[in-house]
Amino acid sequence: MRLTGGTTTTTAAAVALLAAGLATTGTGAIRGDLPRSLGGTCLVVTALTLIALALIRAWTTDAGAERRELSEARRAADAERRKHFAAQAALECEMTRLTRDMAVERARIAATLLSEREAMRAALEEDRLQITTEAFRAGVEMPMRHHHAIPAPTGPGSSDGLLLLMPAWTTPPRQRGQPVGRIGIKIATVFPDNGLKGLPAVCAQYLLLDGGTGEPLALLDGAMLTKRRTACASGLASRFLSRSDSRRLLMIGTGALAPELIRVHCKLRPIEEVAIWGRTSAHAQALAARLAQSLPGSLGRPVAVHAVTDRAAAVSAADIISCATLSKTPLVEGAWLRPGQHIDLVGAYTPDMRESDDAAVRMAQLFVDTRAGALKEAGDIVQPLQADQIEDDDVLADLYELSRGQHRGREPGDGQGITLFKSVGAALEDLAAAELAIERAPP
Repeated sequence: MRLTGGTTTTTAAAVALLAAGLATTGTGAIRGDLPRSLGGTCLVVTALTLIALALIRAWTTDAGAERRELSEARRAADAERRKHFAAQAALECEMTRLTRDMAVERARIAATLLSEREAMRAALEEDRLQITTEAFRAGVEMPMRHHHAIPAPTGPGSSDGLLLLMPAWTTPPRQRGQPVGRIGIKIATVFPDNGLKGLPAVCAQYLLLDGGTGEPLALLDGAMLTKRRTACASGLASRFLSRSDSRRLLMIGTGALAPELIRVHCKLRPIEEVAIWGRTSAHAQALAARLAQSLPGSLGRPVAVHAVTDRAAAVSAADIISCATLSKTPLVEGAWLRPGQHIDLVGAYTPDMRESDDAAVRMAQLFVDTRAGALKEAGDIVQPLQADQIEDDDVLADLYELSRGQHRGREPGDGQGITLFKSVGAALEDLAAAELAIERAPP
């Protein structure tokens, strides 16, 4: 509480009056002078009243000042809030503008990076093709893969699952000082009903080990490895078996392998038109729309990509027919084929699956990725063999023999022969792809 000048003077006079009143009262009391004592008491009361009035006046004055200061502080705070809101609105406008500009820039950069990624993909595909060729020429130790059925994994009525184990290792060095090889094993599962849950049918991991010590070197995504090495095997076969002037490709199947197979076939041959057929038309249309955007950029040339519903007509029109499905009934019939075509069968990797009928197999020159695997596991080969439609010797060569020049594949200038390549997957393809992956991995 602050005292003004007038208030201070009044208070001082009241204090003096209080002192005089107390003195008078005390003197009257000592002398027994009652009137004097009463007079002193009156002075004391008067003095106290004056002091109280002075204090009230001072408090009132101080409260008014505080109210004025508070009012001024509120006005200042209101002004500050208005400035803050104005600044915030300006900032939001600027953020909106920056967001819009960044979206435009991201779209521009994405378009640039897309072509760069596709160019890098094309270079890596060429490397994979080369290393796969070298692996088939050199050969590796490759036991038969293990198949283990998982009956009705989600209960009665569900499709059987499958566990696959695929080991391979490079031949140990013959002399000390030579580089040691590597060991690899892929663990894969196939659960056909996964599509109902929005999950991939095939899941896999690949473990790469040091061939000299057995120590783990890397654990790789087996599903991606499988897609790319499988496409490379088909591409390697196409180099030997498809016509060099093949311009129309039909892809039967819309799963994870389909885009990889389309890319590799378009990379190796001057494909101008890609047709895609799937059991679910919407899936074929979606894949066609996606590749129509990315494929021309990766190839550096125009390619028309579209979905089809008439499978028979599409088979007849195609120069190369690639299938990657889990079908147990033929999707490519001999009655639809014409001279000069190449058929690439990637799915149907068990004896009870197939993608082609007996007529197609009978009229084609047959090639496989590995004889041991195809003659035992590939339904497109095993079923015609069991039905006496073909014999073992009708399989003309595998990728080992083609890569080593022991069979020429399609003869130069042969525009009439129909070639059929059946792939069931070889562990050496996984090993070669895994070695390339860790060699190209950033440090």
